[in-house]
Amino acid sequence: MLSGAFQDAANAVNQAKLYLEPEAAKEVMVSTHNEEFYERSKEVVADLLKV
Repeated sequence: MLSGAFQDAANAVNQAKLYLEPEAAKEVMVSTHNEEFYERSKEVVADLLKV
């Protein structure tokens, strides 16, 4: 249930953004789709694998 509530919260935030900024992108962006987070995640994984 908790993970479902998390998804509902993300959808609510995206709907609010579309209401305030109708020309905003309709698709959802999560941290794994953010290029900066993706690059940082690769660095973290590489550091973890060095151990």
